[in-house]
Amino acid sequence: MPPEVIEQSRIHQEWESRMGIFYTATACIATDGILFGTISLMRAKEQGNFSDEEMRILNEVNEHLCNRFRLAYPNGVNRFMMDCNVDSIIATYSLSQREWEVCSLLVKGMSRAEIADSLSISKNTLKHHVASIYRKMHVSNGMQFFAAFNRALKNNDNSKSDSDIT
Repeated sequence: MPPEVIEQSRIHQEWESRMGIFYTATACIATDGILFGTISLMRAKEQGNFSDEEMRILNEVNEHLCNRFRLAYPNGVNRFMMDCNVDSIIATYSLSQREWEVCSLLVKGMSRAEIADSLSISKNTLKHHVASIYRKMHVSNGMQFFAAFNRALKNNDNSKSDSDIT
């Protein structure tokens, strides 16, 4: 984009200029129709625009990240995944993305009615999700669910600690 266009853009006038940002290079981390996030590199006008070589490197990094995210999170990611390490829990119990969302809200202490409302699903649909989760986790009630969930978290923490030591 020509510098004149950048300077006239609303985002530049209201945000970038206040932070000393003039040039931005952005890459979307997306694959198989799932958007995982973006990478944005920013620099001041005095530093000049990004070179072709810098853009080539950004594209290579982005390609690697797209492949890595596709393998690690085949169903995508969501904000609930930031609360704990989901890899081990999803892998251990073969949970779908929606089942993971339900688990996350249960662990947060939300009631069934609040969860159904939050996910815009019926209470009956929620009931089916919970039954599927319980079946996959080999539990039959809430107390057993929380115990299994905490065990999975603890096992993951222990395996990380063990791998960090070696």
